[in-house]
Amino acid sequence: FKADKGIMDALVHLRKKRGAEGREEATVEGSVLATPLWGMLYADDAGVVSQSPEQLRKMMGVIVVVCAAFGLTVSEAKTEIMCLRAKGMPESTATFSVEAAGQVYNQTNEFVYLGGNINENADLSIEVDRRVRNAWCSFRKYTLELYDRPSAPLELKIRMLRAEVLETMLYGCVTWSPRACHYDTLRRAHHRFLTRCIGWRKHNRADHPISYLDTLLKTGSESIEATLRRRRILFAGFVARMEDTRLPKCVMFGEMVGGAGCVGGQEKEWMGCFLDDLRAFGINADQWTTAAQDEGKWRRTAEQGAERFMAKWIAAEKVKAGLRHAVVCPNVTGRTKKRIAQSKRARAGSLALVD
Repeated sequence: FKADKGIMDALVHLRKKRGAEGREEATVEGSVLATPLWGMLYADDAGVVSQSPEQLRKMMGVIVVVCAAFGLTVSEAKTEIMCLRAKGMPESTATFSVEAAGQVYNQTNEFVYLGGNINENADLSIEVDRRVRNAWCSFRKYTLELYDRPSAPLELKIRMLRAEVLETMLYGCVTWSPRACHYDTLRRAHHRFLTRCIGWRKHNRADHPISYLDTLLKTGSESIEATLRRRRILFAGFVARMEDTRLPKCVMFGEMVGGAGCVGGQEKEWMGCFLDDLRAFGINADQWTTAAQDEGKWRRTAEQGAERFMAKWIAAEKVKAGLRHAVVCPNVTGRTKKRIAQSKRARAGSLALVD
């Protein structure tokens, strides 16, 4: 939106009249306001976005007046305000207060909206760490009965892991713009989940370290990066099939109006991550909007792209594993192989040679 006025016009319609002292007072037209207000009631939570504290005060004042006309009350205790800080923005300039119709709202640094964490620095690491913690809580609910039980079928463990634990960890991932460090965090958690399902134990000296590639091959799973990219591509196709006037399509595929870049590296936007997904999956980025109109065809395209991505990733990981083995054991080849013993360092991922 170019201005806050556009949001207010779409939300409510007010009729102004002169007060006793000549001031303009906002009154409610019930017949006009019925449709937009009842539309707000279908939302789980209402989020109001503004470009300045002054406009936010005005918008909240309008919302309080409108709700009061319908016998509703805006909860002062549950309503919080937050300032999204740009890079290099001093903390003092991000502190302000909002008062509307006698209510004063507290300022916070982060809050949970529709299951996702929103913080003042727009740091995705907080949300990723929170998702991983929730996934571990979901995993521990069935640790003794299923995941750590040797007699339980491996196929059942993996199906349960995908249905509950991974869904918890990747909740809302289709709207993320992750960096390499976020993929690493999710990969480490996924690796630990799979090793627990297989039955590998860190304290067991007879168990050799098992790589992420080996766990995926043993369980028939795809990497967490492939899963996240595939889901984002499917979500983009779903949004592309919407009408052009739908708000999700405007937000996801639209461009920012105004503003300037800050000093240093720029944060990658969602559309840039999506184009990286298309290139990684070998999908034509110029004609993807046309291909996405057919839901079944677009889903098959995403599945085939995920298979190509996994094939390339597995081949690259095998090459890396061979190079690491060559560096650790440069003189061990063929019949001259010496016995390799396990030590504390070996359990951490390195190998020690014994003469």
